Amino acid sequence: MIRYLYYVFFIMSFLGLCGSCAEQKEKTEGLCIDIDSLRDQPCQFEAHIERYVVLDTTKALVNPSDKYIFKNHNIYISDRKNSVHIFSDSGKYVNSIARRGRGPGEYLVVSDFDVDDQGDIYVLCARSKKIIKYHAPDYFLFDVMNMDKQVTEMCLQGDNIWVGNIFTNSDKLPGLGLFKDGIVTPVIEARKDFDELSDKFIKLKDKSFCPSDDGLLFNQRLSREVYRLNGGKEELLFTVQSSLPVDTEDRDANSFKGFQSVYRSGDLILGHIWQSGNTYPLLLISDLSTGKSSLCMPGDIGFPVFCGTFSIREDRFVGLMCASLLAQGRSAETREALKKIGTAITPESNPVIVEFTISPK
Repeated sequence: MIRYLYYVFFIMSFLGLCGSCAEQKEKTEGLCIDIDSLRDQPCQFEAHIERYVVLDTTKALVNPSDKYIFKNHNIYISDRKNSVHIFSDSGKYVNSIARRGRGPGEYLVVSDFDVDDQGDIYVLCARSKKIIKYHAPDYFLFDVMNMDKQVTEMCLQGDNIWVGNIFTNSDKLPGLGLFKDGIVTPVIEARKDFDELSDKFIKLKDKSFCPSDDGLLFNQRLSREVYRLNGGKEELLFTVQSSLPVDTEDRDANSFKGFQSVYRSGDLILGHIWQSGNTYPLLLISDLSTGKSSLCMPGDIGFPVFCGTFSIREDRFVGLMCASLLAQGRSAETREALKKIGTAITPESNPVIVEFTISPK
């Protein structure tokens, strides 16, 4: 009997150990990228410019842009005058939504926006706790979706509406949630840093959601983790390791704050690093299939003008280049780009979109 109990105890202990290992494996899955080790290494990647798109300037002037989306053979772009402009894939002006106000179908600010497969445009107004759905093609008809919580970001994925930077009654900020039938349900909680700053002003990040060619990426402010959102679930894609603290004060000279934005095309990751000082080069490029990673400046990969804004279009990365910087033509890359664009660019022109791929050198 004693021997029997011993065997039972041994088997249960073994199974418990296996379960613990499985749990540990589940918690640590995802690539870990040590950016300290890359700081002084030469860049191992280069960009290949595939196409330039000059946005039509005759009917709409796009102020500094916060977000742009390629979908339904169109380019949708928001600006800081609370408008959403639509251009064709070749850059020709199509339409605009500019409904600022307090009346039906109007918003106070465009906090964020997205577009569904039918071309309907969803505009988030954080202050009013609502999403307005404008129906294509004329965008005169609309539906209003009121929310039980204030959020500052949204993103569509199939039938799911993901939301980020959620203000709750307890002043905590869950990082990620799902919105349905007027209710916001938190999915990923915020970092502890937010809980400790409930009585202070918190500067929120603009782009926690970043589209990729196989889904949607999520990286909240002050976080080293990048998640891939698939349907109604999330999985850890990769984690950044750094000796620098993840600080909450913007004035800190040496701190790592995560990413301004991060995008995936195939196995390649392109991230714009958010930091207070100049500790790291601006761009992190990583190949998930080989584990090869580099920290690069835009000029290292031959990018003409860097404005800190990227997007994704099918199997290509997309950059937005300010006309005022292009018109100066100071660098060799910029002068070469102006030759290939073949259109006169002035400081008053609309932004120029450049589509590019990245490959190892």
